[in-house]
Amino acid sequence: MGVTDFTGNRWKSGEVQSYKGLRTGWYKRRMGMMHAPEALVGEFSTISSWSAELLMKSLQWPGFESTHLSYDDVAGFDSIDSLKRILKERLKLLDDLYCEAIDTPALVTRSRRPPTRHESGFRLVSVQQLLPRAGDFTKADPKLDTPELRAVNRDHLARICQLTYRTLQANLAAEKKEAYPGADLIVFSELAVHPDDQDLIKRLADKTQSIVFAGLGLQDHDGKLINVARWFIPDYRETGRQWVIRDQGKYHPTKEEKPLGVRGYRPCQHIIEIQGDSEGPFFISGAICYDSTDLKLASDLKDKTDLFVIVAHNKDVRTFDAMASALNYHMYQHVVVVNKGEFGGSTIQAPFKEQYDRLISHAHGVDQISINVADLDLAAFRRRPKSYKKVKTKPAG
Repeated sequence: MGVTDFTGNRWKSGEVQSYKGLRTGWYKRRMGMMHAPEALVGEFSTISSWSAELLMKSLQWPGFESTHLSYDDVAGFDSIDSLKRILKERLKLLDDLYCEAIDTPALVTRSRRPPTRHESGFRLVSVQQLLPRAGDFTKADPKLDTPELRAVNRDHLARICQLTYRTLQANLAAEKKEAYPGADLIVFSELAVHPDDQDLIKRLADKTQSIVFAGLGLQDHDGKLINVARWFIPDYRETGRQWVIRDQGKYHPTKEEKPLGVRGYRPCQHIIEIQGDSEGPFFISGAICYDSTDLKLASDLKDKTDLFVIVAHNKDVRTFDAMASALNYHMYQHVVVVNKGEFGGSTIQAPFKEQYDRLISHAHGVDQISINVADLDLAAFRRRPKSYKKVKTKPAG
């Protein structure tokens, strides 16, 4: 018979006497497991997973095994002196990561690439959908909560997710490879997913074993209406799949957002560390539309990341085209812009020497649904002695 205490021991009592750890109440065990950043401080996760693992290791109970910890320094410390040493090293790393120009801390979240992913490149899927449209957002309903809009937008998102999966299947068939239709990163545009429709994004991430970066609908946070993009990171372990959630805030509302009551909120800049590639790890960060025009943010991330992802809902396509062309060289890395299909202009660019290598993809035209699959060589601009493709000379500084 099933029980509601999902934290308890599933095995029946036997005659063998052995140590099975401390016994305690259900509420104590449930609260004792809430050490993840999302549980401690919410989805913005203004503490890192490193800090969460340090808490778990420091407060461990007799019989606890640290073999599943992903940070070797946390798993290995065994004394006060070694703890002081790793804390000093961590503080130095955080100082080096700090985004001084925008005066915002940068926090790294580690994710491991599934071992089944092939080595043809870092597969990125840019998804340019049509709904919701700019005219749907009103002061009376800035969060698009009316039943009519909810039904239409959820149906559209479900169809887009299915189309994305079918596109990956078609791409795999064209390559004549026997593998699952997976990707490393799927990017949706700004304001693409209502918070109540996240289940559709999670199912797509499960079917493709991919990280998803998607703009969420406007939502309340501490009495303020804010705009965020969410990292959906599946964490695969022997015990099953867990979700790591990170919210990237938007600091600069647009002139269209301010009348709706949207306020700027960006407590930290998230950087996703992708492990598991032979030339990795790779570091990815993102920004929401107008924030990407802040050159101070670009300068802060210049030497910290290998891929800069911009989710947008922007009608000024020409300006963002020019910005992507400039940023990919000045940041010296791949730059991805995923705009809403209402305006078009989604693009992937990188500072290769030849123009046909530099412009990896570009979807022009209004009212266009576009799903693009690209295999990116994220190590191209740090590989020594040379890359497989000719790259531009690194900018000064």
